[in-house]
Amino acid sequence: MWSEELLIGVEEIDRQHRELLLTLSGFMEALGNPQTSREYYRTTMEQTKALVIEHFNTEEKHFGEIGFTEAEYHTELHKSFFEKATDFDIELIKTDYDPEVALRLVEMLIAWFTEHIRCEDRKMADPVFWSGREETPRFQL
Repeated sequence: MWSEELLIGVEEIDRQHRELLLTLSGFMEALGNPQTSREYYRTTMEQTKALVIEHFNTEEKHFGEIGFTEAEYHTELHKSFFEKATDFDIELIKTDYDPEVALRLVEMLIAWFTEHIRCEDRKMADPVFWSGREETPRFQL
């Protein structure tokens, strides 16, 4: 899940990435425990949503600060992600936080964030941090 390979060199964004992925990792572990309550799932999903909203707002503010040329495209990725995650969240609520549905959601969130960081967030990284490193591929939805 979280590793230093995901650092992009923007301290606040790196901190948020780490917090998001560690929260999701903890959620994944809890899903493996049959004693975990559905209330825990609900609370953790609410916490995750708040972290995602804060994170996307931070990134989008950063775009303006650095004159990020792909800001519009990147913001659309955020919107698309949020729509997909909202659909999962609705299903989770309808199933009363069924652990199997929660597992599919957490797996999707971890995969999406990991790939998004590797492919897209690196583009807005501090150029000094990434000097001499390879270009990253474009993220596919």
